[in-house]
Amino acid sequence: MKLLTAWIKHLFKKKKVLDIEPLLHSNVETLFTEWSSGFGFSLPNGCELTPSDVAGNYAIRGRNASSTGSDYFGTLSLQAKGNLIKAYWEIGHTRTPQHGFGFIKGDLVALDFYYTEESTRFYGQVIYKAIGETLVGFWRENHIGEIAPEEGTLKNRFV
Repeated sequence: MKLLTAWIKHLFKKKKVLDIEPLLHSNVETLFTEWSSGFGFSLPNGCELTPSDVAGNYAIRGRNASSTGSDYFGTLSLQAKGNLIKAYWEIGHTRTPQHGFGFIKGDLVALDFYYTEESTRFYGQVIYKAIGETLVGFWRENHIGEIAPEEGTLKNRFV
């Protein structure tokens, strides 16, 4: 847990516009409830998960948080690393790579992520609720401040 906390602090040490707190075991359920309520979602509770339960490749679709609110698509790969999760996304027609690291609490997958675009590094967070083979989630970035939805559908599991 100390390693995860240190990594999260490292990710968020250079905040540019919006100050967002790192995802922690103590706040992830509250944040997911707050984020999902803004979209009128009421999702059923799932079962307790382990990192290996969600490890696999997912087809992702979501909506950008910016004023355009445009839809996007991509892929997400989740790998179990002990008690933690390593994530790799390729988003949109440019297949912009994004990297993340996080944990599971109950039926929630919480990830801090980053990506680089035009020599600028951006940071954000996503929290997914696992419902069967679907991840229903919400994300935000430190420079935007808006919450946006994202959904992942399992394509194949890692063994």
